[in-house]
Amino acid sequence: MSEIDVKEFLKALGPIFDVRAPCEFAQGHIPGAISLPLFSDEERAQVGTVYKQNGKEPAIQLGLKFAGLRLPELAKTLLEESQDKACRITCFRGGMRSASVEWLAGLLGLTTFRLDGGYKSYRKHVLEVFERPYTFFILGGFTGSGKTEEIQKLSQEGHQAIDLEALACHKGSAFGLAPGSQQPSNEHFENLLAHALCQCDPEKPIFLEDESCKIGSCSIPKAIYEKMDKAQTFWLDVDFEKRLDRVLTTYGSYPISWLIEQTRKLQKRLGGERTTTIISALQENKIKDAARELLKYYDATYLHSRSRHSRCESPWDYAGFGFVASGGRS
Repeated sequence: MSEIDVKEFLKALGPIFDVRAPCEFAQGHIPGAISLPLFSDEERAQVGTVYKQNGKEPAIQLGLKFAGLRLPELAKTLLEESQDKACRITCFRGGMRSASVEWLAGLLGLTTFRLDGGYKSYRKHVLEVFERPYTFFILGGFTGSGKTEEIQKLSQEGHQAIDLEALACHKGSAFGLAPGSQQPSNEHFENLLAHALCQCDPEKPIFLEDESCKIGSCSIPKAIYEKMDKAQTFWLDVDFEKRLDRVLTTYGSYPISWLIEQTRKLQKRLGGERTTTIISALQENKIKDAARELLKYYDATYLHSRSRHSRCESPWDYAGFGFVASGGRS
């Protein structure tokens, strides 16, 4: 058994078992961790209530009762997932819950590493990651320019590129959350972003798509957004009709009722007349006409946002290392 700090823990061998309750895990966890709850959400609440009303010892006794029933299931998962005979274990503070599962893993013959300070120390690490110096290159362009595709292409070809929208499960507009999909909590979005940054060499540039400070319900950490706001921007200059075709390819298959619902959410910004025009076009299945009006609105919005930045811009031309900067404006 070994209790180690967060940096050692993230480098250690074996799967990461998060033994907190499911609701805690859903709120945020170390990317790649396996949920192995010692208590259910309801049991955790009961133990907490007993602790507050009757003290530590009765709470421990109740916790042992709940955990005892789950030991066979816990042991089975530990053995099945720890194929290299080593595992890492964490709870919220690195206390009794993770220590209990570490004891069980030790009985099973596994080499264990327990996170000192638990998930709470990992969250501190995440916030420290955002404060590090980075060189960001920003890909900008109007809606439908293919910024996300370029980010993905860069990543596939070995350059350092992080798809913020993929991490947030959102395309960054009122239509960005696809029907039936769900965003991570803001806390877990931060965890995913910190994990992605830790995979990068800070001595080399990291490509990001131009985003507002919020991607749906997820907020880009202030320390990161401030660096993005001062970064070199490369502009994708794509013809309006080509952008319109890309928007139709992306959103054209979504249910008309959903498109109308999302359009209504924009009414205050679109204005009553334009909103009516777009909804009427959608109701008549004239999706391209509706998309054209929406794209004009988003172009104007993007221009306004662009005017507030002081970034140095250059045209984007993917070649060689990944870009050729020429001309541009400040």
